[in-house]
Amino acid sequence: MVDSEERLQAADRYDPATQIVIVWSVEDVLEVRPDLAEEQAIQVLRLVDKNHDASIGTNWETLESFASDLFGEAPPEPE
Repeated sequence: MVDSEERLQAADRYDPATQIVIVWSVEDVLEVRPDLAEEQAIQVLRLVDKNHDASIGTNWETLESFASDLFGEAPPEPE
């Protein structure tokens, strides 16, 4: 896992002409799991980061899957 210092060093070397950065946020987690609290969404992001698999990437399904792993399935949406 990359520590904070390594992240800062990588940010200093970031060149938008030759690199891309994709950011997932608490708001993204809450989009797929509006039943979670902000702190729970942060926990989901930490788990996604810790278990990132570059061959799969991070997407809406991985956010939802990790949220379910941590907090169970989302409650059904009201009709």
